[in-house]
Amino acid sequence: MVPLLSRGQFSASSIDELLSQAEASKYAGIDVAKGSLECALYPETERKLSAANDAVGHQEIYAWLRQAGVSTVLVAAPGGYEQALVLDL
Repeated sequence: MVPLLSRGQFSASSIDELLSQAEASKYAGIDVAKGSLECALYPETERKLSAANDAVGHQEIYAWLRQAGVSTVLVAAPGGYEQALVLDL
């Protein structure tokens, strides 16, 4: 399972603190919309993935994150569209 952080659960300062502690780690950010997901890795900013916000897209993202060796995922949480993704990851 990939650890997940949601801005709805933490303050911006606590997320910044967690990220600074994980400087040597790879992490991903996922921008969630009703029908799509936009993922980016850090520190490898050139690696990005777009996927549908459905079960197939969630599996595609999961495989991509595992292959990339991501240790932490931050999810932009806009009104519930992230809930199925978080459960699938």
